[in-house]
Amino acid sequence: MRQPTRLVAALAAVFLFCQTQLASAYDTALPHIWPLDPWKISNLKITVPTFGPINISLAIENPNTVSAGPEPQNNGYLPFAPSAANCSVTAERGAGPMKAECVETSQFSYGVFRVTGNNISPPNFTLAFNLEYNVTRWNSPMWKVYDAPATFEVGKNLTLGKYDNATRAWTYELRPENTPFEIPPAMTDCHGYCYIPPPTNDTR
Repeated sequence: MRQPTRLVAALAAVFLFCQTQLASAYDTALPHIWPLDPWKISNLKITVPTFGPINISLAIENPNTVSAGPEPQNNGYLPFAPSAANCSVTAERGAGPMKAECVETSQFSYGVFRVTGNNISPPNFTLAFNLEYNVTRWNSPMWKVYDAPATFEVGKNLTLGKYDNATRAWTYELRPENTPFEIPPAMTDCHGYCYIPPPTNDTR
């Protein structure tokens, strides 16, 4: 008669462990959405051949954890975790906007990075970075969209460029003193927990 008792106890222990693991996935502290730390571009390489399309490869990191929305079972908040991505895009010369979906590398981040540019060509150009989180939990959709433009210019945050005779291409990279290159994101769309405290008037 003791074996069923032991089995029930074992199942109860497994259930408690699973519940504990599930609860630990939620943020039970106060919800967080603001302020945000800047995104960091740790690597950026632009290859400009004599003929043919321009190639851009980069690595970007989002260090922020933000609250997606309320989690009713544990009185917590489902977090959108920090994320990072590697991206490679090709831009035809003189073409219109280019787009590329980067690969997420963080578990449970529910997000995807996108990079958009137009008329990509050193000595200066602008890239638009976009991060969109999207998940449905407890029959409730939650999403957040962040945008951050960044301008790159030779002499400011890009190297002067090196020419490779073998590939007949110029290569530009981030200057060491500008690595990682930080860009401040801004939330542009949201559904779930979206409250940002209004700015305070500091009279000091």
